Amino acid sequence: CVMEGAYSQIQVMKKDVPAESYGFFMDQLMDTVRQKIGLSLEKAYDKLPAAEAARMLMLGSVSQLESYADKENERKQEERELALLDDGPASFTRTLSRATTGPMEEAGVIQWVLEGDTLHFKQDDKKRAEVPALELITNTIGYATELERIV
Repeated sequence: CVMEGAYSQIQVMKKDVPAESYGFFMDQLMDTVRQKIGLSLEKAYDKLPAAEAARMLMLGSVSQLESYADKENERKQEERELALLDDGPASFTRTLSRATTGPMEEAGVIQWVLEGDTLHFKQDDKKRAEVPALELITNTIGYATELERIV
C-alpha cells in the first residue's frame, strides 16, 4: 500500500496488527509517511488551511497538527545541526529532508507556523531555491549534441 500511495491503508492496518509488538513498527511507518507527505506539502503550498493539512497528514485535529508542526520544526533543526557536523555529501546518514549541496541548501529550512486556522510554510531565508533554467538548458543541449556525435 505504501508503494501505491495508499497511505490511509496504514491506519487501517495499524488497528489490525497480529501482535502488540507490531505497533511500534506501524508507528514508525506512520511517522515516515507523515514526513513524506509533509515534504510534499511544503513544496506545493506556501500556506494551507489547518484543518485540511491535518486531514492530509492523517491527524485527528488541528491541535494534533500544532503538536506535529512543533515536532517537525525541532526535527529539522536537529538535522540542520547534524548537517553542519556532517563530513560532506558522501555521508550515508542523510534523512528525508536533509539539505544537499547546491541551490536547495542556500534556500534554508522551511518552518511550519500555525497562525489562526492556517498552516504557513516559511523559509528561514527570504529567498527560495531557484532552478538555474538557462544553465540546465545549455547543459541539456550540450549533452544531446555530444550524444549525437557518439552515435
